[in-house]
Amino acid sequence: MLTIIEEILLLLHDERRADFVPALRVDSLDVVLAGAVLAELAFAGRIDTDLESLTLLDRTPLGDELLDPTLAEIAADAASGAGKARGRSRDAAYWIDRTVKRGPEIQRVALARLGELGIVESTSDGAIHLTSRVSRSRRYAGVDGQPMEDVRLRIMRALFSDDVPDPRDAVIIALAEASGAFHGMLSESERTLVQERIDLFRRIELIGRSVAEALRNAGEKDVPQAPSAKTIPEAPGLPLIGNGLAIWRNLDEFLVAQYRDLGPVFRIRVPGRTMIVLAGPEANLFMKRSGPLFRTKEMWIDYSREVGSGRIVAGMDGPEHLRMRKEAGFGFSPKVMDGRVAETVSILRNEFDRYQAGASLPGLHTWRRIVIEQLAVLSAGRSVLDYVDDIGIFLDNMLQTHVTRQQPRFLLRRPKFRRAHRRIDELANHILAEHQPERRSDKPKDHVDVLVELQRRDPQFMPQTDLFEQVLAPFLAGYDTAANVVAVAFFYLMKLPDLRERVAAEADTLFASGAPAARDLGRMEVTQRVLMESMRRHPLAAALVPRKVANSFEFQGYRVAAGEMLLCPYNICCLMPEYFSDPLRFDIDRFAPGRDEHRQRGVFSPFGLGKHSCLGGDLALALCALDVAIAAREVDAVAPRSEMKLERAFSMRPKYEFRFLGRRETN
Repeated sequence: MLTIIEEILLLLHDERRADFVPALRVDSLDVVLAGAVLAELAFAGRIDTDLESLTLLDRTPLGDELLDPTLAEIAADAASGAGKARGRSRDAAYWIDRTVKRGPEIQRVALARLGELGIVESTSDGAIHLTSRVSRSRRYAGVDGQPMEDVRLRIMRALFSDDVPDPRDAVIIALAEASGAFHGMLSESERTLVQERIDLFRRIELIGRSVAEALRNAGEKDVPQAPSAKTIPEAPGLPLIGNGLAIWRNLDEFLVAQYRDLGPVFRIRVPGRTMIVLAGPEANLFMKRSGPLFRTKEMWIDYSREVGSGRIVAGMDGPEHLRMRKEAGFGFSPKVMDGRVAETVSILRNEFDRYQAGASLPGLHTWRRIVIEQLAVLSAGRSVLDYVDDIGIFLDNMLQTHVTRQQPRFLLRRPKFRRAHRRIDELANHILAEHQPERRSDKPKDHVDVLVELQRRDPQFMPQTDLFEQVLAPFLAGYDTAANVVAVAFFYLMKLPDLRERVAAEADTLFASGAPAARDLGRMEVTQRVLMESMRRHPLAAALVPRKVANSFEFQGYRVAAGEMLLCPYNICCLMPEYFSDPLRFDIDRFAPGRDEHRQRGVFSPFGLGKHSCLGGDLALALCALDVAIAAREVDAVAPRSEMKLERAFSMRPKYEFRFLGRRETN
């Protein structure tokens, strides 16, 4: 049997959105989970509640990390007599308020359990899906192995029939009603039809009433005073160019300064555009649950037209975007590396075998050749080394013209760009020709195979015109992301020989019995921390793509109107000393157990936030870990004497050269 905690999460999950139901208030889930903890303790015979008090019946731990911390607090309070000393008993509302602080952790652990049971699966972007078996059968096995009917089916039957629900289901109904979730699950006419039944369960379930009261109290505290009088502050700037010069000099420093001076909401001006910025951990937490508030279509529509595609993943929104991410997810997941780690390593080795000892090599370009080739072989089954320069010319011009608007359109008429564009089209056509089903019988399934099958299965959703950009997406995406991360990490390994030896030792252990499985790459703890610190010290998304506000909303007492352009610089916390001590120092131990600086809420999201966060985050980490480990183990190189410089383009790119001394052979 699943706990009420796990079942309320399943009930509140909206499969179409791969998130919680849209009517669920952003701050209500933690309160609902706290109520579910108390309800589960009551069913376990550990506590009892009435209208005025909560009584401890049995202090024996249950061996459940979701329940035992709250039980221990209640037991300690009872033993100390603290509640009685204050002249009143602790009621359920008091313990909900105490437990709500653990809300994010309760959610994380409960979702992990559901994943282990094969009920849900989640991706690096935070999207949550029912597994195919559960989605189709609407049944799942509980922790005791006994089959259970899907909670939503049970709850809807309890509401739309005269059946007497199980007492646990009655509690779930009361909790869902308290959260407001039924407004997103039922139409207005359906709610009218079943409101009497809902009210019945709401009245008789005391913990549900306590949750509703806690949410009402929280809502009253959150109501801003005279919101119409609050004007969004504007960052001071220069005539005509606004904040353009300050942004160009150092975007991160500028945004941090405005956040400190103006708070988490402010306006900035650049030539030809005014945007609202949501910044800081408050904004990051808000953006994770922003749902249908924003659109990206407008930012990518010109890019889509240029490549002759109706849409690309980055420019899609809503259910269509979520479906595309799910359909294309295989090609952006570490699963594409299964059984192919040795092949991936050979690409790195072959690249360094091309160079003479003593050669001076450009750091970023060297790693781009390796990473793009690896992603192309894994996702499309062919080498693209002859196209790497064309990929760079094509992407740089497309992104800076059509997305960040950093250069004028007429530059796309230059022969250099037009030739690169033709070469990219040629590459896409070659890949699609090589992926006709009759030519793939003896090949491992890859990203392009999945897309070709999708096009045949649903040509309306995936027309042939959209295939051309989609087949290139994994290795085009790696151009300004994974390659940058490996280049940064390699620079610091050269600068810090002791750290390099620790990474090399991990690689020796991992490869002691031959090429490891892709899933084992995450076991290299030091290597993983090197990668996280590389992404923290030099965030990937220093150049930000704005989003359009699709629906008006309020945040921190300010009203943001539909139609506004919005930026959320989610990585600026990485350079703030209040969250990361001595932030300019490269220190992998900030991610070690005990410090865990990255676990502070809302401060570290290297792959983005919300529904448009990086689809390939898990694959990027696996591939980067492999490359960094092999480089530390096998590549002899001397770091440059100068510090690494950062070049501003679509992202902040590391710029340095290193001297290659040779490649060490290993067993």
